[in-house]
Amino acid sequence: MPVNYLQIFNQIGNVGNNLKQHELVLRERRQQAYDLLKSYDLSPNLINERVNQIASLNKNLRCAFPMQESLMRVFDSPSSAPPHIILAADGSQINPNFHDPVAYGVINSGAFRMASGLPSELPLEEVSSQLLLEGFQDENTPSFEENNVSLNEEFVALMRDLRERDFLVELSSREKFPVVALTDGPLELFRDPKAHPDLSSLFDKYLLALQKSSGLHTATAGYVDRPRSDLIIRMLELMTLSEDQFAQVLKNNRPLKFVTDTDLFRLILQPGQRSSLYGILSPSANKFTGQLALRFFYINVGLPGEPSLARVEIPEWVAGAPDLLDLLHYSLLEQCRLLGSRPFPYALHRAHEVAVVRFEEKDEITRMIVKELSSHGQPVHQSSNKQIHKEHSGIKKRFK
Repeated sequence: MPVNYLQIFNQIGNVGNNLKQHELVLRERRQQAYDLLKSYDLSPNLINERVNQIASLNKNLRCAFPMQESLMRVFDSPSSAPPHIILAADGSQINPNFHDPVAYGVINSGAFRMASGLPSELPLEEVSSQLLLEGFQDENTPSFEENNVSLNEEFVALMRDLRERDFLVELSSREKFPVVALTDGPLELFRDPKAHPDLSSLFDKYLLALQKSSGLHTATAGYVDRPRSDLIIRMLELMTLSEDQFAQVLKNNRPLKFVTDTDLFRLILQPGQRSSLYGILSPSANKFTGQLALRFFYINVGLPGEPSLARVEIPEWVAGAPDLLDLLHYSLLEQCRLLGSRPFPYALHRAHEVAVVRFEEKDEITRMIVKELSSHGQPVHQSSNKQIHKEHSGIKKRFK
């Protein structure tokens, strides 16, 4: 049956009726957040003291913390940058579907390379495809038996993150010029190895790949488009608490709820400017230590009158190297300008185009696997009854 549009229409009407009141509350909270940021602008040490005190009582606390810069400091775009290489990697995946004739995973990693200030260097695309099939791994694929896990979405997702990172290390090691290495989304991994201890070895390999990037002195970054995070807002909320509330901070004590970091920096950052640096405090971010410690900044890649903010995650070795930080700042603005009024790093857009797996490709891979297994006398099941009925009703199979 089709969607019940009448019910949806009535619900939309209810949203509209409540929107004005919600906007009034939100406007007031945004002003409170801005006033807090301004009042603590020159007090990063005081904030860090409060954050550490509360974090000691709340192990699952997630918020930002300031570095040694004033909170509202802005940095203009560098006027120039040395010739450099931009590398971007993205991944697409097929998750195992145990209703198909054979359950398998595929990781399709795409990379795009282009140069800035080097007219003779032509753009290049590269793709790496990896099949994950229980009992049939090649020598370069971590076996499920070694990791004591079954083939599932969690394993495929972590393998995808790892492959993107390894891909960038492999490509960066070939370069003679400075490298900006970009991925889409945060560097932080939210698949906590404590929750999935059998995946800890893959997580360690992800950290090792980041460490190798550090040795290559690449300007490594994760680019988050249209961020909805409230890491800095959460940090400011902590400054409003009385001491007897410190231990209860995780119990929905959110005086600035629904306000986001971009609500603040949309008021502060002019086109081309970036914010000061902040660190990330969270159970998952705390596993990134030393030169891998996670930092971030906000950047306005938009045009006058049309702000467009992104959050950029970087490791400590980039945050602590002014040359890399300036190179990254300059390169991101240059990349975003290539896509005009809808700014987004061009190289990341191209890497996504290279990596994406289409429905017809998934069907062809399934056919190839079934044919190969059948030729070796391996039993291959038909699709499950549920899957057959879905296909007959015209419902598309979904994968990421």
